[in-house]
Amino acid sequence: MSYYYCEDYYEPSEFDEKVEEFKDYLRQSIKEETKNEIEKLRKENESLQEIKRNWDNLVKEYEDKKRELGYKIRECESKAASKRLETLFEETGMNVIMYKPDYNHVYGKKCNKCDDDRYIHFSSPSGKDYIEDCECAKMFLRFSPQEFRLVEFRRNRYRGEKPMLFWFERYKTYSDDYDGYTYESSDVENHVYESKDNFDELYETYGQYSRGLYFKTKEDCQKYCDWLNEKSGATDDMTTERKLHRHR
Repeated sequence: MSYYYCEDYYEPSEFDEKVEEFKDYLRQSIKEETKNEIEKLRKENESLQEIKRNWDNLVKEYEDKKRELGYKIRECESKAASKRLETLFEETGMNVIMYKPDYNHVYGKKCNKCDDDRYIHFSSPSGKDYIEDCECAKMFLRFSPQEFRLVEFRRNRYRGEKPMLFWFERYKTYSDDYDGYTYESSDVENHVYESKDNFDELYETYGQYSRGLYFKTKEDCQKYCDWLNEKSGATDDMTTERKLHRHR
C-alpha cells in the first residue's frame, strides 16, 4: 500500500504580508539611518581635519612671529650697543682714517692682430685650431689709494717698546631698518708710513700688495701708488676691460 504525504500549502494572510512589509521598512530605515550616521561622521571628520590643519598653521605662525620678535630684540640690542660704542670711539679719538694701496687689473691698448677678446688664432701642422693670449692681453696691476675707516686700540708693551696697534675695520650694514656699523678684525698694524721711509725698502718688506702697510694721508699713499704703477708698468690710459666693445 502506498502512502502519499503532501504538505498543506498556506497562502500568506494579509497580516503576514503587513509583518513582512514592516520588516522591510525597518531594514530600510536602519540602513538609511546608518548611511546618514556614516555621512555625518565623515563630515565631522573632515571638519576636524580642517581644524587640525588650521591649528598647525596657527602654531607655525606663532613660532615664526616668536623667532622674528627674538631677532628684532637682538637687533635693537646690537644697534644700541653699536651706537654707544660709536659715541665712545668718537669721544676718545679712537676713530681714525688710514689709506692703503688698492689695485685693479688693467690692459694696454688693443692691437689689430687678435680678436675682440685679445686671442690669437692659429692652426697646428696637423690642422687643429688653437688660440693663445695676444701680447696686448698682458695684464698689469694699477694701484690707487683706498680709504679705511678704522677703530684703533693700543696695547702698551715693555718700557721703551713701541705700543702694539690693533685696528678694527668698520663695515656698513646693509639693512633697511638698521643704520649702524659692525666691527670686524681687520689688521694688526705693522707699519705706518713716515716721510723718511724708502719705497724700495717698503716694497721689499710688505710686498706688492702692501699687506700691513698704512698711510696717514691720501697724498702720501698716492705717491706710493704712483711708484708702484711705474714699477708695474701700469698707466692711466689703460683699461680694466679685456674685451673690445664695438659701437654699433
